[in-house]
Amino acid sequence: MKVTVKDKNRTKKAIKNIQQLSKKKAKVGYHNNDEIAMIAGVHEFGARIKVTDKMRAYLAATGMPLKGSTKEIVIPERSFLRTGATLAEKDVQKIAEKYFVDAIAGDMSAEKFLELLGEELKKVIQENAEDISKPENHPYTVEMKGNSDELEDTGRMLKSIEVKVK
Repeated sequence: MKVTVKDKNRTKKAIKNIQQLSKKKAKVGYHNNDEIAMIAGVHEFGARIKVTDKMRAYLAATGMPLKGSTKEIVIPERSFLRTGATLAEKDVQKIAEKYFVDAIAGDMSAEKFLELLGEELKKVIQENAEDISKPENHPYTVEMKGNSDELEDTGRMLKSIEVKVK
């Protein structure tokens, strides 16, 4: 009599999948060094911009003359990336718990797993940015934009947030 034993132990595959996950990261944010990334950085951390004669003349011509004593324009911090990431922690954790076994078992690729987590983070960051109302825009900014939405003008900045899995 011949007996054949098949081992359905998936430990080796699971270890391989865990190794794949540990080598990859999902990065959420601005991946290009362009104007939108610069604007996002200014909003995230604030900025102090030295007033030049050319800037002073431009602002005066557009209806916002500066006092002679004004040496810099201060753009306040409106952190939407960091605060959004903090707010997203529980939601991202829930998705991770839901799909982790699939990623370990190989039913979902490491890339797809991390992309799901990144997309959830991106969604919460965008929602958080839409809710930010403090500090308020300067009245001149409201007049120039035509609205008082602190982090929204054309919508390009929030739409430009990307998820990249590397």
